[in-house]
Amino acid sequence: MNLAPLDPFYVDYIKIVQNAGIVTIDAIANKTNILGFSKAKIEKITGFEANKPEILIRAPKLSFNGLYSSIANVLGLTVNGKGTFKVTFSEYDVK
Repeated sequence: MNLAPLDPFYVDYIKIVQNAGIVTIDAIANKTNILGFSKAKIEKITGFEANKPEILIRAPKLSFNGLYSSIANVLGLTVNGKGTFKVTFSEYDVK
C-alpha cells in the first residue's frame, strides 16, 4: 500500500500566518517530525450524509520538532528568528 508511518509522522513544510490585532506572525516549519499519532484515538466522525466528512482525532500527547524561520511583530516590535524547535502538546485535538 505504501502508507507513510504514523510515528514519527514527517511533514516537509508547514506555513503559519496569524494577523490578529497587535500580533502578526509569519512562520515556516521545515523537516518536522511529529511523534504521538500512534497513541491517538478517533473521537468522532460526522458529515458523511452531506458529503463533507469530518474526523476528530485526540492524541494524549504530540511532540513536534524540526527547523523554523519566523518574522513576528508584537506591539510594533519586530522579532525575527531561525533555528530548531521542539514543542509538546497534551490532549491535542486534530480535526
